[in-house]
Amino acid sequence: MSTIKVDTITTRTGSGNITLSNSLADVTINRTGNGVAQTIQNSGTTVGQIGVNSTDNMYLVSTNTGFKLLKDEAAIAPAQSGGSNHDNALDLGVSGVRWKDLYLSGGLKIGGTGTANTLDDYEEGTWTPVFAASSGNPTVSYGAQNGTYTKIGRYVYTTFFVQINSVSSQGSGNLRIGPLPFALTTAHGYAVENGATFYEMGGLGRTINAGTGRGIGTDQILLTNMNTGGGAQSLNTGALTGGYVIGSYMYITDV
Repeated sequence: MSTIKVDTITTRTGSGNITLSNSLADVTINRTGNGVAQTIQNSGTTVGQIGVNSTDNMYLVSTNTGFKLLKDEAAIAPAQSGGSNHDNALDLGVSGVRWKDLYLSGGLKIGGTGTANTLDDYEEGTWTPVFAASSGNPTVSYGAQNGTYTKIGRYVYTTFFVQINSVSSQGSGNLRIGPLPFALTTAHGYAVENGATFYEMGGLGRTINAGTGRGIGTDQILLTNMNTGGGAQSLNTGALTGGYVIGSYMYITDV
């Protein structure tokens, strides 16, 4: 039974239109056959349809732009006249009439429907960089430890600024910076990374021009420098006395 609150109503018991004037109505549509639809009109002009199709999916369309509620898939899909599929034809919003925020607990399928086309993570945040070493970590008093990161899928882009006030113990081994906000990938023997550029490391009296995570596979950057032959060489903690490091580093994570 339908409950209708109206000022004026004209009804028909068979097929045809129900006309409501100056009304607020609660209407129940019962499907008695395939593709039953009610036409929506404005001053005699048809502007859309509402109905239930042969698979019991409810739809609401305006000409060929609309949506339907997929009962079995528990989803909302684009539809056209009669509630038929309208695949890859409609936009969600337009340049001058936009949606605001989109909240997802799953992934965003872009250009395809497979796992390789799914963007399921975007994150921005901060991290605290510290000096470390391969054999024994140095003991450092810091003036600043600033780090930011942006994670898009498995790619992580980081920036960092580390300023040293004093060094009470230099530690031993190859000099590193960490912990990174996410561990480097362990997909193969060397962690996949895109290197880094260090603008200056004043305390070491040299310009650092490279950094790598290769051979670590955890959450640290191995600091390197170009030797006289143009090859990369690791930095030892023995020269760590003061100054600062500014850099950026992009890498792949398994997280």
